[in-house]
Amino acid sequence: MYQFGELCGSYRENPENLVEDERKCEKDMRYFRSCYPERARRMVEALCDQCDQLEYNDSCMMAEYPDKETIYRMVEKIYEESQKVGKMDPNRNETYLIAESSMTSKEMEERMEKEMLLVMLCDEMHRRRMRCQRRNQLFCTC
Repeated sequence: MYQFGELCGSYRENPENLVEDERKCEKDMRYFRSCYPERARRMVEALCDQCDQLEYNDSCMMAEYPDKETIYRMVEKIYEESQKVGKMDPNRNETYLIAESSMTSKEMEERMEKEMLLVMLCDEMHRRRMRCQRRNQLFCTC
């Protein structure tokens, strides 16, 4: 796994600081995610469920260089799962700034949602990898 640098000395001296800081970060993250639009909230729920299943050593998420194709497959799976959670109004009329003329509104919506999911997944994977690395450095007796 990629080495992210040394922990701040205060965490080694007082591990409770790390626990408290992570608690504050989680609370802050939950607040901002509550501000997401309804569709994005459903998507992040499916995304977190998928990441929960991969949060262990030697998983593809924890690899030094996660395989892009694996990440793209995860996005497809998460997209399908988020579609099952709830459907949006099929009659809504979306306007997009950039659209290929050959794409329907539905195709463009799906493409944009998958791109958003890719960004959200990479962000979530990074956050979890960093958290894992901090914990490993703190509690590893190597």
